[in-house]
Amino acid sequence: AALEELRHLEKELPYILIEAVGGLSYNTRVLEGLDVKWLVHVAQTICLAALVREESRGFHFCEDFPQARGEWLKHTVVRWSGKRWVSDTKAVAG
Repeated sequence: AALEELRHLEKELPYILIEAVGGLSYNTRVLEGLDVKWLVHVAQTICLAALVREESRGFHFCEDFPQARGEWLKHTVVRWSGKRWVSDTKAVAG
């Protein structure tokens, strides 16, 4: 649900109107408007990483997988594929 809401919000970002009060030379409203895009992207990567996880470990608790599992000692990788964020796992070297 959260990821779908973030994807919807991302589609609406181009339509956000930012009023350039006082010019563009140093306008905090414009800077905050630009930050929103990156905040939505970070939130999407966090959601994707959480959905991929199949265990609980420390503060990363998942109701579907309440126990830590040794076989799930993996890195979570989230990357941009050109059109959307995708997630995967990568084995921990060692």
